[in-house]
Amino acid sequence: MGYIGAPSLFPVDDINPSEKDRSWHLQYAKAIEYRDRRSVSRNLYRREQINTQRLYADGNQPVDKYQRMFGTIDEKNVDGYDQKVSYIDVNMAIMPIMTKFVDIAEELLKQTEFDIDATDIDPTAVKVKENQRLRVRASMAIKPLLQFLKDNNALEDIDMNSIPENLDELQIFAKLRHRLRQEIVAETGIRAVLFDTMHDEVVRRMDRDAVVSGEMACWHGVNAFTGKIESKYVDIAYLIADDIHGHHADDQKYIGFYEFVTIQQLKNEMSGELTRDQIEHLVTSYGGLNGYNREAIDQILNQIDRPDPYSNYYTTKVPVLRLYWRSTDITKKRKKKVHGMEMHFGNVDYNEPTGPRRNGEIYETHVETVHRCSYIPGTDIIYDYGKHNDITRYSHDKRRAMFPIQYVKVSNTSLVDRMIPLADQVQLSWIKIQNLIAKTPPNGLVIRASVLRNLNVDGNEMSMQAAIMMFQQSGVMVIEDDNLEDGIGNQIRPFEEHNPSFGPLYQNLLQHITTSINLIKEVTGLNDFMSSSDPGERAAVGVGQIALQAGQNAIAHVMRSKSKMHLEVCYSILSLLQIRAKVAPIQLSYPDLGIGTAETLEIGSEIGDGDSSGKFKLYLRPRPTQQQIAEIKQQALSMRQVEMQGGIGITYADYLYVSKLIDSGNFEYASAILAQRVEKNRMQKQQEKMQMMQMQSQMQQQQIATASQARMAESQNQAQVDLARQQVERERPQPQQGQ
Repeated sequence: MGYIGAPSLFPVDDINPSEKDRSWHLQYAKAIEYRDRRSVSRNLYRREQINTQRLYADGNQPVDKYQRMFGTIDEKNVDGYDQKVSYIDVNMAIMPIMTKFVDIAEELLKQTEFDIDATDIDPTAVKVKENQRLRVRASMAIKPLLQFLKDNNALEDIDMNSIPENLDELQIFAKLRHRLRQEIVAETGIRAVLFDTMHDEVVRRMDRDAVVSGEMACWHGVNAFTGKIESKYVDIAYLIADDIHGHHADDQKYIGFYEFVTIQQLKNEMSGELTRDQIEHLVTSYGGLNGYNREAIDQILNQIDRPDPYSNYYTTKVPVLRLYWRSTDITKKRKKKVHGMEMHFGNVDYNEPTGPRRNGEIYETHVETVHRCSYIPGTDIIYDYGKHNDITRYSHDKRRAMFPIQYVKVSNTSLVDRMIPLADQVQLSWIKIQNLIAKTPPNGLVIRASVLRNLNVDGNEMSMQAAIMMFQQSGVMVIEDDNLEDGIGNQIRPFEEHNPSFGPLYQNLLQHITTSINLIKEVTGLNDFMSSSDPGERAAVGVGQIALQAGQNAIAHVMRSKSKMHLEVCYSILSLLQIRAKVAPIQLSYPDLGIGTAETLEIGSEIGDGDSSGKFKLYLRPRPTQQQIAEIKQQALSMRQVEMQGGIGITYADYLYVSKLIDSGNFEYASAILAQRVEKNRMQKQQEKMQMMQMQSQMQQQQIATASQARMAESQNQAQVDLARQQVERERPQPQQGQ
């Protein structure tokens, strides 16, 4: 059984949906596989490119290119095998300069995590929220009365801090606290599915693909064997699509990926439909065996009923192509007017011609669907085929069917692609430095034999070797006087130190490495992050935050693609929950924060009927980091201390309320309340200050008026005294003349 050829043409799509049987799906799968095989050079180059990018990112790129640059040749060794021969004796090990930059970018992406907010936009839900807002506003109006009743122990089960102080706080309260049950259930259901499928690990691997290769992909849907909603990582190296160079998978006609499974796993997936002949063909094609190894093939076939875990039956991997493609299903329906109203009835036979009939009008409906299959290339083996169950649709266009594979091409040139030429320069300079150090001779002496020839000390001849040893051990030079000068009068020293120096060239190579590293920082945008992420004691305040922001700006395009994919995945999971909950309630387990135990959530029909775009609007909210949470707690504590010292801060009751909000996870609400309460206290203190100034002004005016009245009374009294004195003077008898 050889390789079965594949037709190059896709089957006809606008046919009776009942005719889209096994042969139709097989022809479609063969056409897709044929296109992929026809473009094998392009796809092979792409897979080799992704593999090269990953090797560079890990610091394990092949050293062949560096060996060729240093004149390495191929020769046969003594055993007759090929070997690389070079006349330089250096270590070709890679200096992993790119690894730290890849780790920085991955850590920045890891810090950008999202929480999902679901808002019910159904008119009924909007009306319920409006009623809640009116009840809270009524509580605001009677808040003084409620406070009076609580102070007199007439009310107990009421939190006065939960009642907004003004309209601004009411707006914050309505946005973050008016949550309907179906919204909370939808959010919790999405988080439970992501937690149950270890989506964080999927995101971590996708982040690395986005940084290394500029692409990322994941699969989400219902597992056909477990019935659970899952999300799993898709290796972009084995991804195929209609147009792999597109930025998103929205416009793809088909998409799929290769997955390598064992024969045992394949048999389980096919529910035992795999025959002995098919197993024999797979073993010979993919197990490294051929027809001459009949004994080994028979040994594997004998393991089908009672398999040996150490046989090729468990270890032979077979490529399976998981394919999904869009198709249009045409159905015909009947409609007619009943009592003046147009009524639509169920499906009619596909062969019925369209147009008016006596019992109504026959018309066509075109619905975009997704078909799937699992196909083993080179064979007629196909399974798990048919129309994809639980089809989800895009939030912005409900007519478009969404693939269960989300694929995003972040950029045509990844961060690693930008760094590869400069990393090669660093590696070449590093090899040259090693070669320079290895070939530089040690320090030594320059010996002039003519000066040391025929030495005579006290009538005894001294050999040249003895004179050299005497100089090396004691520093004493013994020479003949006649040999002190050359023929033109220049003094000759028999020994001179020889210190070979590679300093200038060594410094140039080091400078070249430093320049290449700085260029990597420039082309990637990760400038000076490593040096300023942990600033020293004398570093300027905020240097680390500035470097962090610069790094986030450098990978902003990756973050946008990541957020878009995460939002689409959440929409798809919500639609799947709605579809599954419509049939029967769903039981999900999710972690209970702060306790370490799992809670059970039951999802019913309250979250919708499978059309999430018409029921909910999803928003991504950046999840606060531990540093941000610590900062808001420290800010609340600082504001409390400022208040205690007589400044503008928050009261003790406000501090407890904000701390409670932070501990319960309401980070945004806590931040908004803290800012609002500080502003409220500022305005209150400003009002108190103005009242105090007004009172002081009134007191001063009263004092001035009192003093003025006192002065007026004193003046009046003085005037009365003067008037009385004058009266007395007038009434006093005058003496007569001559007496």
